[in-house]
Amino acid sequence: MNKMVKYTTPKGVAQYPYLDKPDTKFNPQGDYKLNLVLDKKNAKELMSLVDNEIDKKFVAVSKEVKGKRVKKADPPYLFEMDDDGNETGNIVFKLKQKAEITSKTGKTINMKVRLFDAKGKPLNDVAVWGGSLVKCAGSLMPYYTPTLGVGVSMKLAACQVIDLVTSDSSADTFGFNEEDGYEAEQKSEEDILPEEEGHIEESESDF
Repeated sequence: MNKMVKYTTPKGVAQYPYLDKPDTKFNPQGDYKLNLVLDKKNAKELMSLVDNEIDKKFVAVSKEVKGKRVKKADPPYLFEMDDDGNETGNIVFKLKQKAEITSKTGKTINMKVRLFDAKGKPLNDVAVWGGSLVKCAGSLMPYYTPTLGVGVSMKLAACQVIDLVTSDSSADTFGFNEEDGYEAEQKSEEDILPEEEGHIEESESDF
């Protein structure tokens, strides 16, 4: 059995994260996942680590199939492109962890992605939204299929949240500055009618 190579990423921006709850759109059992966006300079070491594991697996498989043609699958990263088809200078890594795995004995094991704050303390019941600044850790898993070829998947085990973007984040979290223009009216407690106040309390109790 090959020893899995562990990785820890530099700080990057989370894109389409499913970290507190799995995504079940394409897999009924669910997948924890995110795209991690790094600038090219900070991505080089991680790209080299991935490429090296693909190359090692390619050599091993080529020896096993004895002269049959072996191809390489796409790596688990891509060059980010803008709307005009030009490279942005960022690299997007695709990290994933199945919410359920089956052991060799047939036992179903529920998996989680462990979350930590910037100080290394565990996070529970926190929804991490896209735009959050995170570091990720996990293992590289080489694979081979005749259809896809030789590749590596990036198994996601944990994330450290450096800057959290969530549902109640303020405007400056998203890069918005104060501008001249429309300003929403802010109601004071005296302005809220009793029936409005009751409605608000009932709505908030659902969360």
